[in-house]
Amino acid sequence: GRAGIMLRNSPAHVAALLGVLSGGGTVVVINPSRGDDRTRGDSEKLQLPILIGLADDIATLAPDTTATTVAIDHLDDAPAVILGR
Repeated sequence: GRAGIMLRNSPAHVAALLGVLSGGGTVVVINPSRGDDRTRGDSEKLQLPILIGLADDIATLAPDTTATTVAIDHLDDAPAVILGR
């Protein structure tokens, strides 16, 4: 399936990208630095089932997103996963 990654070019984001690809998924890169409104618009149009990114970036979409979200802020801990509706 498709997974959106709110990419900020950090090692954690590269790991997420490689994880999705190695699992046979398709990566859709969303650039959160384009602004909250554009990020929300991209997310709504794409209707992605999964969004991966930093908790602050994911929070810009809440509560509007129906996607399952995975926060990758602290990879020493288990990722924070919130199931979609």
